[in-house]
Amino acid sequence: ATLKDVEPLKYQASLAENKGNLLLAEQLWIRILAVSRGDFDAIAAIQRIAVKKIIKPQDSTQKSVISTPETATLPRGEGVEASETEIQKKEQHQQNLVQYRRSFSQAVEQKFPLSESSLSKLRNLQQSLQLTEEEVSQIQQPIIAQKEAEQRKRREAERIRQQKEAERLQRQREEAERQLLQQQEIQRRRLQEEAVTKPVPISRKQFLKWAGLGSAGLLTAVVAREIFKEEQPSTLVAELDYFKFETVTVDQKGEIVERDSNKQAKFFKEDLGNGVTLDMVAIPGGKFLMGTEDEEIERLVKKFDTEYFRVEKPQHEVTVQPFFMGKYLITQAQYQQVMGKNPSHFKGDDRPVEQVSWDDAVEFCQRLSKQTGREYRLPLEAEWEYACRAGTTTSFHFGETITTDLANYDGNYTYANEPKGEFRQQTTPVGSFPPNAFGLYDMHGNVWEWCQDDWQDNYEGASKDGSARTLGAGSNKVVRGGSWYFPPIDCRSAFRVSLSRDDRSYIIGFRVVRVAPRTT
Repeated sequence: ATLKDVEPLKYQASLAENKGNLLLAEQLWIRILAVSRGDFDAIAAIQRIAVKKIIKPQDSTQKSVISTPETATLPRGEGVEASETEIQKKEQHQQNLVQYRRSFSQAVEQKFPLSESSLSKLRNLQQSLQLTEEEVSQIQQPIIAQKEAEQRKRREAERIRQQKEAERLQRQREEAERQLLQQQEIQRRRLQEEAVTKPVPISRKQFLKWAGLGSAGLLTAVVAREIFKEEQPSTLVAELDYFKFETVTVDQKGEIVERDSNKQAKFFKEDLGNGVTLDMVAIPGGKFLMGTEDEEIERLVKKFDTEYFRVEKPQHEVTVQPFFMGKYLITQAQYQQVMGKNPSHFKGDDRPVEQVSWDDAVEFCQRLSKQTGREYRLPLEAEWEYACRAGTTTSFHFGETITTDLANYDGNYTYANEPKGEFRQQTTPVGSFPPNAFGLYDMHGNVWEWCQDDWQDNYEGASKDGSARTLGAGSNKVVRGGSWYFPPIDCRSAFRVSLSRDDRSYIIGFRVVRVAPRTT
């Protein structure tokens, strides 16, 4: 029983006492004491009833007097009046105590802990009712104790609820990862079975060698030139503008150790209509080491107890030609403008579009190419990693690790020695975090990004020019970059995942690439 449960009993006891049924009143107050031990109202009432039992009326105008030192020497009439006055004072005092209890209980129910305004009103009430500090304390303590107990119970219930929710999300992530690894294993086995009969894609060099460049192969060489010709020079280079930005570098603790606010990059704006534009950043060509070195792979395998990181080997040098890449992930406003629809789960014009399959992304590129007269496509896997690293060799372009102040991922997990961070449980607007040295945003986290390449289990036989690796229709595709739903280990520059081309999820989006025109 709580303090509220005894209020009806108190009402009945007071009613019985007022009607003169002292026996019933006394029994009710005793029951109240059994429920609420030490109840001040009950103790005072029982004492009051005892006094009333002693003082019984002897006629209609006169009552007997208790023989006390104070009344023994008084005339009979004066003793009766003094006794009645004392009883009235006690009864009034008891009513004052009850009134204060009710006011205090109501104040606590409305807001707890009590505000300074409520405390001030209660102090004024205490003075007007002429109650002592001890009496007020006896009333307040059990009510406050009960309220604190209720709050502790609510906090514990909320803690248990949050814990269960976290466990549910953890199970969902583990199931998603299990299904992903299962898909990759099935794909790996299928590729092994088909490896004997799978035709090897012909390269440009092989084609020219087989066709020949002599008089006998002249016609074939002309056809080959038309097939493999690059984009012709364009006036676009003269239209490029500059934008400035700041980059940051962190150590293994996630603390910023360097800021560079003097970075700048070239870009151009593609007008999509209705005030919607697409910023394309010029990425300079160059060489880089793609994948992860063996020593680092073995450390990751041991630390995270999975063989999956071996898909990042062997580390190999790749030469990448200049190209343009989307400054941001394709947004919902851009997708809506080109495709006429928005399939995203987390709505927002400046949020990345998600729930798009690989074929959806390819169709977007085709429509964009037709609309602008320039050829757009998904990035090659080598282009993506080159653009993400932006000249760095660390696990992230930010440095040795990342934090949730720098990217959108599940901050319940850590990669190096950085503290845990926020788990936002949704996408964030593009450009919410610092860019890399090329001026590209959200290369780590937010949503996975589709690449053009078909999935292969490692880089064995990968070309040095980073050209797309293709296996034919129905092959799984490569996604890069991690997402808001996954831990930081999956957001590394070298991390790669295989997904079915028809997968649609609120963790998958894309950005586009355009081959840079030649200037010579």
